[in-house]
Amino acid sequence: MDQKNNLEKDEDNTIEFQSLKDLLHRNFAEIENISLGNASAGIPTSFYDFDAMTQGLRRGDLIAFAGRPSMGKTSLALQFARNVAGQNLPVCFFGFDLSKEELAYRILGMEVGIEIGRIRTGRFTSEEWQLVYEKNTKLESLPIFIEDKKAISIDEIKNRCRDISMKNNEKSLGLIVIDSYQLMEYSNVDDYQAQLERNTKELKNLAKELNVPVLITAPISGRVEERENCRPMLSDIRDSDVLEDYGDIIVMLYRDEYYDPETEDRGIAELIVTTHRNGPVGTVKMLFEPQFGRYRNLAA
Repeated sequence: MDQKNNLEKDEDNTIEFQSLKDLLHRNFAEIENISLGNASAGIPTSFYDFDAMTQGLRRGDLIAFAGRPSMGKTSLALQFARNVAGQNLPVCFFGFDLSKEELAYRILGMEVGIEIGRIRTGRFTSEEWQLVYEKNTKLESLPIFIEDKKAISIDEIKNRCRDISMKNNEKSLGLIVIDSYQLMEYSNVDDYQAQLERNTKELKNLAKELNVPVLITAPISGRVEERENCRPMLSDIRDSDVLEDYGDIIVMLYRDEYYDPETEDRGIAELIVTTHRNGPVGTVKMLFEPQFGRYRNLAA
């Protein structure tokens, strides 16, 4: 046993104990740095109300965005990825629904504020061409790495993330995104529930092992639309008990205009934080521009 470091290890060096004294000392130093403005509890997302509630994206956390199809889960995940990468932190984005090229189009569309259809056709005014060129050049400098291989395994995800870290001078990753995590590889097809639980547990372990926030997107059951109030609840997530066990923050996405185009809340997205292990729960409202797939702060 190494008394000097107050650290105990088993014979295989796989289990480590650290003294409460050392842990409290480290935590207090972190609290001091945060209070002095020299550090933040988590990685800022640039969405002020969300950051105020969650203290940003904490390293080691498993975060889930859940919502009905076309509610804006992928758009929000992409914008989180873009904003984290804008702090020069590498981001690994695993997209199982869309191709790498489509995801890149979406990032460009939300950056320039031009509909994806127009971007694909290149029908721009001269002023728009200049804007697209400038924004495209800026985006090219961001350390975002996209993988769209279908049915990828946890081990492959780990290896790819380690490779990206090494290629970026072993810089700590800023974020890992899995969109959508229920489309990951399921080797045990005869027991989907057991495999889903294993994958979710391994994603949480991945967050802790690599000391990085892991963000996943998840679908919501259609039964939510059988209620008069269609705002989703935690129980509406498919296999919600698994996410409850391992998720640190679970956010339900809701837009009233999805169900009522004439609503007074047109353009408003609600991020309903239903689970938050280290802080409060509640609802954060943001602006959403579906034509661009872009979220913005409600107040400047």
